[in-house]
Amino acid sequence: NYVVGYPHVPAEPTFSSYSNSVIIGIQEMACRIELQLVGGDTACSGRVEVQYGKTWETVCDSNLDFNAASVICNELGCGQAVTTVGAAHFGEGHDLIWKEEFQCVGNESLLQKCPWMSHPNETCSHANDVSVLCSGYGRYRLANGSTGCSGRVELRHGGAWGTLCDSQWDLQAAHTLCQHLDCGFALSTPAGQLFGTGDGPVWNGTIGCERNKSRLRDCPVTALGATECPPGSEANVVCSGCPGGRLVNGTECSGRVEIRHGDTWGSLCDSHWDLQDANVLCHQLNCGYAESIQGGARFGEGSGTVWSDAFHCEGTESCLWNCSHRALGNPACSPRNTTSVICSGANELRLVNGSSPCAGRVEVKHQDQWGTVCDDYWDMTAAGVVCKQLGCGVVLSSHFNGHFGQGSGQIWLDNTVCGGNESALWECDHNRWGNHNCDHIEDVGVSCSGYGGYRLANGSTGCSGRVELRHGGAWGTLCDSQWDLQAAHALCQQLDCGFALSTPAGKLFGTGDGPVWNGTTGCERNKSRLRDCPVTALGATECPPGSEANVVCS
Repeated sequence: NYVVGYPHVPAEPTFSSYSNSVIIGIQEMACRIELQLVGGDTACSGRVEVQYGKTWETVCDSNLDFNAASVICNELGCGQAVTTVGAAHFGEGHDLIWKEEFQCVGNESLLQKCPWMSHPNETCSHANDVSVLCSGYGRYRLANGSTGCSGRVELRHGGAWGTLCDSQWDLQAAHTLCQHLDCGFALSTPAGQLFGTGDGPVWNGTIGCERNKSRLRDCPVTALGATECPPGSEANVVCSGCPGGRLVNGTECSGRVEIRHGDTWGSLCDSHWDLQDANVLCHQLNCGYAESIQGGARFGEGSGTVWSDAFHCEGTESCLWNCSHRALGNPACSPRNTTSVICSGANELRLVNGSSPCAGRVEVKHQDQWGTVCDDYWDMTAAGVVCKQLGCGVVLSSHFNGHFGQGSGQIWLDNTVCGGNESALWECDHNRWGNHNCDHIEDVGVSCSGYGGYRLANGSTGCSGRVELRHGGAWGTLCDSQWDLQAAHALCQQLDCGFALSTPAGKLFGTGDGPVWNGTTGCERNKSRLRDCPVTALGATECPPGSEANVVCS
């Protein structure tokens, strides 16, 4: 500071007597470092060149690491650094070679804000010029829409804003953009010039958004470059426009609840949150309905603010912030007491053309359209995921070649490979939605054992009540026509409720309001779990009043 502020600093001071930090201060005051990437395939890849004063200089590969590359990509509006490449990957420079080593942390906004250390005696040739490859994009925005959540898609690439051509634009990428902009989910991707054409460059490229990408910055962007885009081929999107609520640290439709006040996102305390509120949030996120809410930081505690808003939703609201609510600020709510939601998911699954709800052709509902699944790589493990997801017990057989008849319309999934632990079929590895090389003769089918789980309803304890069975995705009462003490004993053991004391007849535990399932439950004396007992001919039926299956366990 003394040297910079001294009124008689010589025109060409000698720096050898000052510490390196003083040199950095004088350089930063005097000149700005400009930078560019040269020789690459796009504006966001190439040989690193810096200009300090009037001359462009290349940088030696030993003087620039990945942290510095991250700063360069960010400064140029080129997204994230992918890698650094030495040995003049994009050709050798011809001018001077930068003699300083950049010592960036990685979060600096400009390269000139990084400290650097001089290596005056270093020997480095243009054969060692370093290059950087960035992910290729910086930020997204919507232009010319009637709201901040609709418009023409613009992308910042190589320091310039331009329109995205729709040649590789689809609803999945649009959905992820809406989430990225905190605008809910994508309602449509209208074609044409609904939102104008823009006056900047037009960027083209493949934006590969998979089902588990909840932020557009996580979607790979390849082969991006300026191109001629046919008139009317600009990428457009209309988002649902519900801001301020999201699920994190889980899947697209499950996770810790976060809400936003101003520019601050924070976890939501579980003290004023119920299933009705969660239903609205799931609907807002295009994730169906709320299956459960869970406290105790099921999806992690988070590290930021904890909000304690009290929502009072009727259940018909389209957005969480349309509900009546009170903002209680940031009280003493522990991160361990934040709430989580598991939604049913935007996609649906069913079996059709079979003899029961647990057998038939596999169909998936995606983007509000039912479609089939191709048999490429299909096996019993994938079929088992279907049975489990539908609450249909275990898989008995898997069927090919349109066994349950050929479907029509979309073929949604192909090359489906499951590990067996997935909770939904679309969580398995597969091609992108709708990407296949199949005909409907290859539609798969599944036959399941026919039941999914048991529970006791309306009892005074958790170990007594009316027997309910989950079958075909629905909970219903079990008719007692095939119910006996042996089966009751197996159920008590399965529920960790000891053994069966009695199977009282009548309406002791009510009648329920769901379907009534009937079938033969053949439990032998060596069956210790009801799920091990064969269930046959299960179907919805008329059950005489007072014929519900009941049990009292020890």
